[in-house]
Amino acid sequence: MLAIFSKSYYCNLLLLCSLLVRLQFELVYGATNITCSTPKENSIPPLLTMYFDGLYRKTIFNYIEEARSHLPCFNINIVNDIIVHTIVERYWPLLGQIYPQITLPSCKSDIARLALIYEYGGYYMDTHTSFKNNGSLFSEWHSTIDPSYDFIISGVAQNTRLVNRFLAGKRKSSAVKALVDVIQHRIIQHYYQECTTNHYVPYDLLKLTGIDLITHSICQSNSTCSATNNNGK
Repeated sequence: MLAIFSKSYYCNLLLLCSLLVRLQFELVYGATNITCSTPKENSIPPLLTMYFDGLYRKTIFNYIEEARSHLPCFNINIVNDIIVHTIVERYWPLLGQIYPQITLPSCKSDIARLALIYEYGGYYMDTHTSFKNNGSLFSEWHSTIDPSYDFIISGVAQNTRLVNRFLAGKRKSSAVKALVDVIQHRIIQHYYQECTTNHYVPYDLLKLTGIDLITHSICQSNSTCSATNNNGK
């Protein structure tokens, strides 16, 4: 059994069935507070994008309402896997060919969050993350953020690794593009290894597509890479 990718003939069948029962969707909710200040020019926009790979469920609408109540000055954007695949194909065509065959939801969401930030700009947070502890953090970040920043990771240290709360970036940020370029390279390498053997190919998802890859790639390419210890950020 392949670890990350499905065999092509099964993949094509599953993809066809998926297209028959699922529709591409993108839900966009405007800011609820009309007195919000105008976003700074060339800054990270007040947009929260979330990736939801599944059929409509009541929980997703509850989550949207929670987001809107905590972030009245933010636009909320919910997209599904088909939208993400379209974006990946547009900017990273080689990765786009492999993307439908990825079977690990966490691997897909790692790719999705960066692709969505690159396409739309703004903030990304997983749909299972609670706003009770993070809603005020969003507002604090956005009101004090330096507009010169292209990409931001907010997280907490856990042992020797960073557990991210959310990511943020400017639209079409070269920093975000470079990160997905690295992911594309590593995914292609792993895909080739899995395609040339029937045996299990070991992997560390955090280093393949996750937060370890992000922090290592940024700090390796930026001599001014630093961490700020302020309220867990």
